[in-house]
Amino acid sequence: MRNALSYRDALRALNQAAYAAASACKNEADKNKLKQICFETDALVDALPSRTDLNFHGEVPVLVQGVRT
Repeated sequence: MRNALSYRDALRALNQAAYAAASACKNEADKNKLKQICFETDALVDALPSRTDLNFHGEVPVLVQGVRT
């Protein structure tokens, strides 16, 4: 059985995979959809707390219309 990734690592892997798929895609309509996934996963990765954030206690940041709350 494969080891499970942490939430942080899984989001980063998803973000990297989205960029790889968009780069490899030849169909312009599909490429645009994949780029949207890239932007969405960028926001999720950007919202991750810093590893040095001493006040972080495992809460997942909430995004409301693209704004971290």
